[in-house]
Amino acid sequence: MHGRLRRSFGFADGPVGQRRGHVELVALTDAGRVVIDAVLSQMAVLQTAVCAALPEQSRAQLLTLLAALHNGLPAVDVNAVAEVAPRRRRPTESRPR
Repeated sequence: MHGRLRRSFGFADGPVGQRRGHVELVALTDAGRVVIDAVLSQMAVLQTAVCAALPEQSRAQLLTLLAALHNGLPAVDVNAVAEVAPRRRRPTESRPR
């Protein structure tokens, strides 16, 4: 995916690793930042509209729960989780029926 973002759109940059094209570090280009900024503002408007369906108390509860998840992120060892995660199938592989 990084290769496509870099080659086709110029939104990301970084060295491509040797193992099946995995990237160790990705940085947004200026063009990528423009896209992300536009998407984030659109997402904020959409999230506000979606959350409007919840009563105020439910919105407050949702924010409290999301804050708890956010605060717990530093304790997550991403590399350890990635090592034990099941590998995703490639889209071309057929699924058992």
